Amino acid sequence: MKRRAPADLRKQAEQLLRRHSPQWMAIDGVVACGVGLSDERNPRSVVIKIYVRRLNLPSLRRLPKKVDSIPIVVEEGGEIKALPTR
Repeated sequence: MKRRAPADLRKQAEQLLRRHSPQWMAIDGVVACGVGLSDERNPRSVVIKIYVRRLNLPSLRRLPKKVDSIPIVVEEGGEIKALPTR
């Protein structure tokens, strides 16, 4: 199996995020989604991160463990609120 460059992995993760984030954001308790690294020292450790209010919400069982070959990492982030604009 050919190893992909970190930039290719990040691009794939970003495409998957654009495709799937609307359905993930519709799940009760999901507050944000993004692309990141599971290991900051390893540029090949690209993951999709899904941030949730609380980790123990039953609705979160609907989140996948991975999409294509990109792992999903679920992290507790609490409530996220937009700041007022000036």
